[in-house]
This record gives sequence, C-alpha cells and structure tokens, in this order.
Amino acid sequence: VTTHLRPGYLRKNGVPYSADANLEESFDVVSEPYAGNTVLMVTMVVTDPEYLLEPFVYSSHFKKVPDGSGWDPTTCHVDQPR
Repeated sequence: VTTHLRPGYLRKNGVPYSADANLEESFDVVSEPYAGNTVLMVTMVVTDPEYLLEPFVYSSHFKKVPDGSGWDPTTCHVDQPR
C-alpha cells in the first residue's frame, strides 16, 4: 500500500487523484497447468475520497517466455551536449 501520493491523474486524459489517494498493488504468479505457461498478474487499486466514488481497479498481465526470445537488451547512452 502506498500513501501520501502527489496529486496527479490516473491516466493522461483521465480523472485526477488527490494527495489523500491510496494505491494498493498485488502481484500474483499463476501457472497454467494445461498450457504450461506462467503469467505474472499485477493488480492496482486506487481509492480516493475526493475524486473517486468507488475504487479504481486495473491490472496488467505478463506471460513468461521460457527461452528468452524477444529479449534483446542494448546498451543505453546519452550524448553529452557540447
């Protein structure tokens, strides 16, 4: 649970939230026995007595890729101004 958030917006063009908002996050790892997949589910619940009439719930799902395909990290650098 995260409290004392700086006021902001739930989405770029969305509803604002106040400094009284609370963010609760949960992380669940689920194995699909028949498909053989592993999924990470991240669920976030925002409650705000000032701007929200009910909790704002959203989630993201991430499927584990067992062989690392699709993962191609590259070196990051920033050009210094002259």
